Amino acid sequence: MKKNIGLVAFAALLIAGAQAQRRHHEDPLLAPAERQSLRDALNESGELSGSAPQFSRLQLSGTNADSPPPSIPLAALAKPLDRSIGTAVQSPLVGDKGYAAILTREFDMVTPENEMKFVHVHPAPATYQFADAEMIVGFAKSHGMQVRGHTLVWQNLDSGNEDQVPEWVAQTTQGLQGAALSTKLSQILQDHIKTVAGNFSGKVYSWDVVNEAIDNTGAMRKTIWSRSNAANDPDYAYIAKAFKWAHEADPQAKLFYNDYGLESNPTKAAAVVKLISELRKAQVPIDGVGLQMHLELGVDPHSFAALIETFAAMSLEVHITELDVAIPDLSPASLSAQAALYGHAMQACLSVSACKALVVWGFSDAHSWKASQTPDLFNADGKPKDAYGAVWHALRGGSSR
Repeated sequence: MKKNIGLVAFAALLIAGAQAQRRHHEDPLLAPAERQSLRDALNESGELSGSAPQFSRLQLSGTNADSPPPSIPLAALAKPLDRSIGTAVQSPLVGDKGYAAILTREFDMVTPENEMKFVHVHPAPATYQFADAEMIVGFAKSHGMQVRGHTLVWQNLDSGNEDQVPEWVAQTTQGLQGAALSTKLSQILQDHIKTVAGNFSGKVYSWDVVNEAIDNTGAMRKTIWSRSNAANDPDYAYIAKAFKWAHEADPQAKLFYNDYGLESNPTKAAAVVKLISELRKAQVPIDGVGLQMHLELGVDPHSFAALIETFAAMSLEVHITELDVAIPDLSPASLSAQAALYGHAMQACLSVSACKALVVWGFSDAHSWKASQTPDLFNADGKPKDAYGAVWHALRGGSSR
């Protein structure tokens, strides 16, 4: 019953979104004078040696008492609050001294951005390549960082996205129909999950077992993996099997369902609640939900906490898994609005005890998947933006109930 109340509250907040957005723009997270003082402090930087592009060492020495001192990075602020601050990383970059310096100072959790995805780690039927993912996992271990495994089951080439499932899967099953097709696809998926999760067993904190299985209308996506369902199976059958196989391969890891757009789409959010409820009824080992939160200016931040509460009421651990905020330009107004959304996301996570991690989808605009929209905490030169300050302030003032 509690989860239904949470969904009602979440939907009501979205219905009132226009008014909330006006309040958001009139009452940003930081007051103008505080933002300017913070920006002045954050723009002071020195240089670190390393391969190009080089990143800058933070020198936070502003006169404002609220400016974050260099001795208290984000992860250090988050730890007493029982939160992790993470980032997606790319294996070639962990060898860059400047990049690695920021990574290890500010974050205590990493997500391999692409290195554990099916197409990368399983490029041929009998071929698994773990070197790039192992590089990230080894780096994390040597620096005391947790790892989020991402992702075991994603969509397929039907969506037109070539970075999800390799062509060989469709080629291997070409011409098969009915039970023969579902059996072969189940065998492929089981082998993949047990081999990948098994290879990293005991080395990751959690797995995004299934990614983006619900479309924007709230319906289950029709993918190559949904074709592994037998004729009388429920739509979620392949998802249930994926979680069970992942648990068998890596019983210590927490298992998550991960999806995007839930903060602005109550229909999709309700569908995810329904999916997880059905999995729970079927005794499927699912521990948490990942809210990707790839945001753009204009999204209503007042729905964030209600959405997290909805899943917390289901006794799920919640992670914000892929946070970034795209902006159209580098004007002070855009940077301020970007910072406010970052800050509100951090505050929302801190307001609900079940939200244990906030992970950004890369920390530098230089290497973002949306580089032209400068969505990250640090600019292309490795200097912290207003967004960094907003997260820092939210953490410093954070309290969890």
